[in-house]
Amino acid sequence: PVFTKPLRPVRVPESSAVTLEVHFKGIPPPVITWYRDNFEIQPSRDFQISTTETTSTLHVPEVFSEDAGLFTVKAYNKFGMVQCKAKLTVEERETQEKEVPPEFRNLARDTKVIQGEPVTFDCQITGSPPPEVHWTKEGYPLPESPRWKFIKADDVHTMVIFEAQPLDAGVYACVAINSVGKATCTARLTVEKPEKPLPSPKSEPMLESEIEPPYVVEEPPMLDVEEGEPVRFCCTIKGRP
Repeated sequence: PVFTKPLRPVRVPESSAVTLEVHFKGIPPPVITWYRDNFEIQPSRDFQISTTETTSTLHVPEVFSEDAGLFTVKAYNKFGMVQCKAKLTVEERETQEKEVPPEFRNLARDTKVIQGEPVTFDCQITGSPPPEVHWTKEGYPLPESPRWKFIKADDVHTMVIFEAQPLDAGVYACVAINSVGKATCTARLTVEKPEKPLPSPKSEPMLESEIEPPYVVEEPPMLDVEEGEPVRFCCTIKGRP
């Protein structure tokens, strides 16, 4: 007997099906036997062997890591015996990521600011699958607004209010939801009015020689920032009055 198409090495993922096949010829037609790691394979539901006068197949409907090994096919008749070998490699599937409900690792804190100051609430949230996050105030979802910004960087979620006003005071909540749970973190914002400025003294009439037109002492610098971050430009101007 002779193999006209010997076994070929095969690599398959775990839990998939695989078929090993050989083609042969010989007179009289040879007897075919299959082996894995030198142990003869007996036909079964898990190892289905089918042989004709010129072909033989071994079909495994679902392979597991323990099915990997060196497979051998032997063909023999009264004139002799030949064999061929090939390795079956079974790749283990990655362990399915465990589902975990959302959890706050870093909580937003109660904050007190002066009217006009910026406010930042930060929350670090974990969970699998990654949770969807939204912000609320007094239980009502916060829409997009030019007065505030929502920022996400990896597992850190941030809300920035650019210039806090009295109407912004209240209880804010960061709500995280995934397929296996929900978590909420709350923080209270207090906005205080600035202290009443002292009255300015009456100005004395200025001489014409003392008058200076306004001019820029220090121009705003060039800034590079990430998209979505707040930016503040400052410049220094002098003049009399």
